[in-house]
Amino acid sequence: MKKIYFFTIMLLLTVSLNAQTTLAAQGFEDSAADTWSYTATPDTYDVSSDLWGITTTVGTIAGPDAGTNFWGLRDIENSNGGGAFDHTLEFPNVTVVGESNILLTFKYYTDGYDSADELSVEYFFDDVSQGIVSLEKDTETWTTSAKVVPDGTANVRFTLIGLQNGGSDYAGFDSILLQSGANTNPSLSITSPTEGQIVNVGSDASFDVTLEVINFTLSNDDGSGATDSTGDGFIQYSVDSGAIFNKFDLSAITLTGLSTGPHSISISLVDNNAASISIDDAVNFTINDIVQTLPLYESFDYTASENLANQPNWVNQNTGDEIIVGTGNLSYPGLASSTGNHVMWDGEGNDPEIEFTPVTNGEVYASFIFSVTDQSAITDLNDGGYFAVLGEFDARLWVRPNPDAASTTFDIGAGAVPSNPTFVGTYNIGDNILIVLSYNIDTNKVSLWVNPSVAELESDIAPSFTLNEVSTDNATSISKFFLRQDTTGETPSILFDELRIGTSWADVTPNTLSTDVYNSFTFSIYPNPTNTDSVTISSVNSDVINVMVYDILGKQIKNETLNNNTLNVSDLSTGVYILKLTQNNTTVTQKLVIE
Repeated sequence: MKKIYFFTIMLLLTVSLNAQTTLAAQGFEDSAADTWSYTATPDTYDVSSDLWGITTTVGTIAGPDAGTNFWGLRDIENSNGGGAFDHTLEFPNVTVVGESNILLTFKYYTDGYDSADELSVEYFFDDVSQGIVSLEKDTETWTTSAKVVPDGTANVRFTLIGLQNGGSDYAGFDSILLQSGANTNPSLSITSPTEGQIVNVGSDASFDVTLEVINFTLSNDDGSGATDSTGDGFIQYSVDSGAIFNKFDLSAITLTGLSTGPHSISISLVDNNAASISIDDAVNFTINDIVQTLPLYESFDYTASENLANQPNWVNQNTGDEIIVGTGNLSYPGLASSTGNHVMWDGEGNDPEIEFTPVTNGEVYASFIFSVTDQSAITDLNDGGYFAVLGEFDARLWVRPNPDAASTTFDIGAGAVPSNPTFVGTYNIGDNILIVLSYNIDTNKVSLWVNPSVAELESDIAPSFTLNEVSTDNATSISKFFLRQDTTGETPSILFDELRIGTSWADVTPNTLSTDVYNSFTFSIYPNPTNTDSVTISSVNSDVINVMVYDILGKQIKNETLNNNTLNVSDLSTGVYILKLTQNNTTVTQKLVIE
């Protein structure tokens, strides 16, 4: 499937009102004029300068747009009532039956917002979402946002949304008006991409530019690429100051074939003679090609509390709650040491993806560590939901609360199906679980391994799988991996880390021998395999060696310091063991086979 990246260009409104009727209003003045009620989630707070509520001033916002008060935001990702989630003001439905020329406007102010911050609005006409629109991040003044409500609409509601981290980040809302009989004059502003934005794109380096034109009737194409003069005029746009294109409708403009590096786009409204009416804007942005080569290792080494979709190698394919970078990492016994941080999410929202060079034959493997920390909100006890996907939904990992032990254990399933996969095994809330998921392009089989043993890591050949199913997708290419936030009733609270993608089992299951540290300390174990009572362990120097011995389940059996480089193994049964060797604060592991 071709990936399209959507950048919304909204035509904001400079409003001139006359002969209008106010249908609803909110200025946060606690007056009779404030007729449009709202619900704040979470509840308001003003603690230690962290603010979510009505105020007269906050930070660099010295006062309201009008009146005495406004709704203020400061560092709402906090422990004083906020958190790393969307804060919302929900305004309920207002009936607009029989009204015409309806306009919803509000004022907003932003200052200090960075890539991890977001201010946005979602409109609903007759309870149908019109999409989430991002607002400008650094207006440094009260700015008008306007939305035309189509004639014939029965009811209107909307939600203001804030996500913000930082004591020097400030925002405000004020002067909310729903009016009929409003006359408007159009103006143009490009809201996304923002000036100077680095745009992460995939292999096709393409995206759609979508347009909203307010109070400007577009003429039609006369068949030759020129106007038929039936409306007010038409749209003109250019990329990188190149050729000028005429446009007579509001369908998306697809920009393709853009190289990595800086670019610009400019758009304008013109009259039917192609003369400027001084309604235009331009934005400079940079294309960043994020297609990765294999094998791929993602340690999530990003700043804590940031949105994963904003990080260099990821792009977002949905709206709503973000997947957030958390502090620290997850680990699994015997797997190469974890680095960086982890990510976490629950419910529905962003679906960030990472893209890699397409694999067209053989098998593609993906491994990761995850932990379910809370499933109390899950209502779908039948098949739960899937949260990790290899390919275009070609291999999905599912979890559901265990029907026999709800809230304490869960089941794991896999497959390409959109519902009711095969589930195998039951696992505990809070445990770190190592998953290997694969898709074989030649056989169209999806395979799953859950918690492979230490002895099976980095083998030349994949061990016996936990689950293996034939897919009906018949995928001919695998080129992406994405994280999925389904719904609040299907997706539990999840921690996720140590993502690896490759074309072999060894690529995605490195043991601790694969670290650079091992290269600086060479240990020899002989005989290995052995049927003797002892083995000799030596290194490139004569310093003391400490040895810990583990069975294939990860249980420690021995912990001793060597004398004369000899390890007594007479008490070990036939089988495979893992030796953890430490010398001069450097630790590696090695396999030992007892025959």
